[in-house]
Amino acid sequence: MILTSLYHWSPRDRRKQIRHHGLKPGSRPCIGTITTVTDGKPMICLGSTPMTAWSLSGKMRYAPTGWWDLWEVTLRDNDEVYILPIYGARLKEVRVANRIPKLRVIWIGEREKAVA
Repeated sequence: MILTSLYHWSPRDRRKQIRHHGLKPGSRPCIGTITTVTDGKPMICLGSTPMTAWSLSGKMRYAPTGWWDLWEVTLRDNDEVYILPIYGARLKEVRVANRIPKLRVIWIGEREKAVA
């Protein structure tokens, strides 16, 4: 399978860290606990579209309010990728077990999650 661009949302206060280091599995999660697969490896969670990525992060009930950044991510053949079978034939969520360097992470835009 060839994966084109994937998307990741994070609170704005992570922008400096992401621009400096890229995306790192095991970083402090903004919602819930660290995303893993069955073997307990920390993962980066990516969505197939910006809206799908939003539903996996900022739209979650316990996600913090305020400004969020949208990042476009490019994967390579040597990335450790997990495609979750729970969505059937639709590609919605992709998890990556390795760091994604800053050169493959591009800031796309931002949106505000208002107080409910």
